[in-house]
Amino acid sequence: MINSNLIDPDRLTKTLYLSILLIPINMTLSGLLLIYLLFATYKIKSENIVPKYIKNLFLIFIIYSFCQTILTYNPIYHIGGVIGHYIIYVLFFNVLGKIIKTEKDLDRLINYIIYSGFILAVLGIIIYFSSDFDLKFLPYSVFEAKGYLIDLDTQLYKGRAIGVSMNPNILGVYLFITTILSLGRLDYKFKNNIQNSENNFLLDYINVFIQIFCLFFSYSRGAIVSLFIIFVLMSKNLSNRIRYSVLLIFAFLLTFNISILERLFNTFNLNNSLDISRIFVWKKTLQIIYDNLQGIGILSFENMYRLYNTENYKHIPHTHNWYLQTIVESGIVGAIILFSFYFSIIYYFFKNLKTQDRYIAFCLIGFSIFNLTDYVLSDTRITLILTMLIYIGFLKIEISKCKID
Repeated sequence: MINSNLIDPDRLTKTLYLSILLIPINMTLSGLLLIYLLFATYKIKSENIVPKYIKNLFLIFIIYSFCQTILTYNPIYHIGGVIGHYIIYVLFFNVLGKIIKTEKDLDRLINYIIYSGFILAVLGIIIYFSSDFDLKFLPYSVFEAKGYLIDLDTQLYKGRAIGVSMNPNILGVYLFITTILSLGRLDYKFKNNIQNSENNFLLDYINVFIQIFCLFFSYSRGAIVSLFIIFVLMSKNLSNRIRYSVLLIFAFLLTFNISILERLFNTFNLNNSLDISRIFVWKKTLQIIYDNLQGIGILSFENMYRLYNTENYKHIPHTHNWYLQTIVESGIVGAIILFSFYFSIIYYFFKNLKTQDRYIAFCLIGFSIFNLTDYVLSDTRITLILTMLIYIGFLKIEISKCKID
């Protein structure tokens, strides 16, 4: 084991920032750096900043989930799912707690998350406008699984912005989060006149524009709708300059590509084949839930769906709904505990965060809206960014309390 006394904390912090920057480009390298950080920080002590009642809720969920193993159809899958889907939050949260401790570190963490969104948006735009070309001019080392990338672009997701081995909906929700963070940070800088140079503000506006531009051309309806709803909820706290700038970006993009509006309107058209497929999956999921109130176990949905969908089975990895996915996997009791945990965090943030920092809570609300029609927590990149959001919120509250004391 690495001796924590010999480790340079600044080097660990830089490693974390590098890992965040690599998330949109190469998740394999990013993951290896995070594993290194997990071992490197193992013996470093950190203060607990999570309220006790939230800790207890999470512990109850883990205990319930392991007890549920005896009822699941595939115990090995279920245990693996618990570790992969939930324990990773605890592990990464602890890594952050040992590296990000000061307000300066926290500000840099937020900035690097925003930088990662900018990188993702630029790559998404390049891929979108290169969809009719061979892509041979792009370095293969940047795009892990080049064949998979081209398959995504030319077949199922043709005509939509995608990321590096990242489908349009995952790209959309990632950019939704980084866009809200960018708006919150830009509003804070503007109100406090942190940047004296107008050119620096211009760069911030360009960053916001590029992220929203790519998000819109992902055609992820959940991400676009979530962004609009959260922007409306945030707008009363935003400065007029930023509010009107974002509205102009929305207007420009809707004018630039009217098909975005058509896709949004099709959300409410039940004759739309894409929506019919989701509704069909939701109906089958409700049947599975009715017959298995205790839950079928994590990672077991696809096999169970095959048994219930006798009409026309095709590969369906998840329910396209976070709430149904949790209920069908973890049962009614498990879902109540998990969502009590999640929404109690949002309530705690709104109650304790300063007004200027509530964009963190808005990110979590938007995430819960997006997941009404999708399920993206099986993607490690989303798990990591969600964990960072939660840690940022808790640490901001802790720092604020220390200043008051």
